[in-house]
Amino acid sequence: MTDKTRIRDLLEQLLEADSTPEEVCADCPELLPEVRNRWRRLQTVQNRVDELFPSSSAGGDGERQPRITPDSKLPQIEGYEVRAILGYGGMGVVYKARHLRLKREIALKMLLLGAYARPHELERFMREAEAVAGLQHPNIVQVYDVGEFEGRPYFTMELMDGGSFSQQLAGVPQSPMHSAQLLATLATAVAYAHKQGIVHRDLKPGNILVTSEGTAKLLDFGIAKLLRVGEDETVYITRTGLHLMTPEYASPEQVRGEAITALSDVYSLGVILYELPCLQ
Repeated sequence: MTDKTRIRDLLEQLLEADSTPEEVCADCPELLPEVRNRWRRLQTVQNRVDELFPSSSAGGDGERQPRITPDSKLPQIEGYEVRAILGYGGMGVVYKARHLRLKREIALKMLLLGAYARPHELERFMREAEAVAGLQHPNIVQVYDVGEFEGRPYFTMELMDGGSFSQQLAGVPQSPMHSAQLLATLATAVAYAHKQGIVHRDLKPGNILVTSEGTAKLLDFGIAKLLRVGEDETVYITRTGLHLMTPEYASPEQVRGEAITALSDVYSLGVILYELPCLQ
């Protein structure tokens, strides 16, 4: 496991539990300075997001959003049987659920920050998620439905059981042929979405999921920018709103806070292609 992967795992532990950088780095003290530095950056991002999305019902310093843990109570959402937590972080949680009427296993992604969003932010999320649900492509994770539970927006999507592409790579360099074939597949899916007027905004290996048969599918089309912060993602505040991105894969115009177009996704695809044969 590379240092970059280990640092990412340690940051995920910090996001998921009440611990400190010193505690999670007890067995790898050489990584503590970098973990501490990135943790401070994430806390800065969290504070800025909290300022942007204050709770309308909070008094004084405001209410803190609930922390998700493996033993947290599962939500009772009408029409679904929520069975287990598949994953969670500082901003959201993904549940394994079953659509009762259709008798179909699905993944349900709930954005916890939604309780702190202003009405127009929730409305925008719903509108854009509904547009994404119209995407029908074999290499795009299908979004089935969008809704709201106790002030928190959620959307349901097909259940992917092969993990993310970044997890499968695990720092192993890919052959030039395999890299080109993968990018050709992803580019076809991206081009299809662009024709529907939807730009991804956050293309990276972590947003590429894999089926048990090995088929790559893009996740978070058009939704990645909304109410979502994770490791190595930076918040940029501009007069056009809040933009969340992964700096390593972001286009220059994204970093500058300028208008994002289809070319922004093309740039990110190019970074992925460049990275695959020389992973470290």
